[in-house]
Amino acid sequence: QYEFYSISTDAAGNSESAPILADDTTLFDNKNPTGSWISPSSGSFLKGTVSLEASALDTSATINSGVKQVRFRYKLSGGAFTTISTDTSFPYQGSWDTTLFSDGDYTLRAIITDNAGNTRNLDISVTIDNTIPVLSSQTTYSGWYVSDQISDFRPPTSNTTRDHVRSPSIPS
Repeated sequence: QYEFYSISTDAAGNSESAPILADDTTLFDNKNPTGSWISPSSGSFLKGTVSLEASALDTSATINSGVKQVRFRYKLSGGAFTTISTDTSFPYQGSWDTTLFSDGDYTLRAIITDNAGNTRNLDISVTIDNTIPVLSSQTTYSGWYVSDQISDFRPPTSNTTRDHVRSPSIPS
């Protein structure tokens, strides 16, 4: 059984209290919600626009007020957190355009808030890497010519895509 009082204090320090009436149906949620990151996973290398998703639950033995929202935030190592997006309905998702940020190590945080105001922070570490690799050697294969920029080159096989690799029998 809980008893609640409202206390009013003026600038001179005078105060008065009065009981607040609560019945047996008044419920209290003082438990933090739970959850976990679904995507991306901690330690991931990210490029382009990535999907963010977290699971969120508000359960306790006596009462749960329900999940109000999940806020997705980021910070560069040593920086302050900044909000990416907030989702108020299941599934709790967002997206993050990493091309707008410098390559480097970041912390992503999902903040789960229940309807009673209780929160849970879920942090993961990720690395943004939007830098296109540069082909540093001039490796060629007998009878093959390379044109345009190649981002994923493999030695020619019968399954090799010929978008940027041509055999001498194909006219230029």
